[in-house]
Amino acid sequence: MLLSLVTFGIFNFLVAQENSQDWKWKKHVKQAEEYYAQSQYADAAYHYNQAFSKKPKKLQYAFDAGKNYLIIKDYRRAEALFEQVSKEFKKFPKAQYYYAKALKHNEKYQE
Repeated sequence: MLLSLVTFGIFNFLVAQENSQDWKWKKHVKQAEEYYAQSQYADAAYHYNQAFSKKPKKLQYAFDAGKNYLIIKDYRRAEALFEQVSKEFKKFPKAQYYYAKALKHNEKYQE
């Protein structure tokens, strides 16, 4: 019973992500905000990241995706996003801290 529920949940998650590939960036942001409000950080990170990939000048989405990736301990993705955002220190003063945190968890101590 539990295995079938888990399998069904994973299947629905993958189908939802596949269907969301065609969404406009605003819909991704709205969905990410809803997921974040529900503490569904993996889904929120995915949708913020999708919004950022469609609007790469909107660093706020990269920042938000990175924070969610930190929460779910996906430090590789968080590092990649915060590397880009940390260059805008005045606009995102905490980005360098989060970038350093991701680097530490990825055992990149020299960087």
